[in-house]
Amino acid sequence: MKIILLVAAERGLRCLKKFIELKGDAEIIVFTFPESPWEPPFSKNIELICNNSGIEFHLTRKIHDESFNYVWSEPPDLMFAIGWRYLIPEFRFSRSKIGSFVFHDSLLPKYRGFSPSVWAVRNGETYTGATLFKMSSGMDEGDILDQREVPILDHHYIDKVVDNVTKTYLLMIEKNFDNLTKGTFELIPQMHSEATYTCNLQPIDFHINWNQRASEIINLIRAYTYPYSHAFFFCDSKKVRVKKAFVVTDHVYVGIIPGRVVGIHHEVGVDIVCADHVIRVTEIIRDDDSVCSADQVVNKLSYTLT
Repeated sequence: MKIILLVAAERGLRCLKKFIELKGDAEIIVFTFPESPWEPPFSKNIELICNNSGIEFHLTRKIHDESFNYVWSEPPDLMFAIGWRYLIPEFRFSRSKIGSFVFHDSLLPKYRGFSPSVWAVRNGETYTGATLFKMSSGMDEGDILDQREVPILDHHYIDKVVDNVTKTYLLMIEKNFDNLTKGTFELIPQMHSEATYTCNLQPIDFHINWNQRASEIINLIRAYTYPYSHAFFFCDSKKVRVKKAFVVTDHVYVGIIPGRVVGIHHEVGVDIVCADHVIRVTEIIRDDDSVCSADQVVNKLSYTLT
């Protein structure tokens, strides 16, 4: 049994460990890619696990490069992609004898595309999901092998959501590994007419717009905390990244300047007016990545944040 794993980020590393735990006599070959400058490192940790486990390891964004033809010269039995962001051409994934599969963090066909859990939090959804489906030439269009709902509670930030989705991935690997290796599984076609899609995100998309409603801003903050680079605003031309915030309901403002600081609370945080309510930003991230109370940086009632 030959299994190719395309894995990235912390969830890819955790799933790799689960595959190693279950693999038995199977041969595993692992591909990952270099992390982006804004995200936590993972490629070295994945390489270390492979080296310690005697697993062939490759660092690349292009599994279709000719230099890797030898890996597919003897077709794999199975291939899995977890957190993979780059092109997987059909002449690669179609070579698998049993099949090639993708883990996706939504209830497909909903939220096809990029960063579905992030978008689910940003959109104020009460749940996301995990789907294991067969690779296809269309974006996240393949037939489904397994699918499970993952709740999103009001107090969940993206790190908690990602962790819960990853735990669901691990459960799905464990529950389906035997049937996958034996080829004894059933697939269910997606309802393509019900599909929704997400677009790719750039760091500028994390910029807080104080003209939005409080719920939209809080969801933006929840969606972009660690392991992402955090939602941010500018105070006196200085970029400020937000870690924690909540809506304050004990004052009703009828004279509103969006972004105006209306309260400073020592070692607690700062109150900022948005389109419909006041938001208290409690914790921010300094340039050195340390955490402090927001009032240590935003310390004047004259400030209007942008």
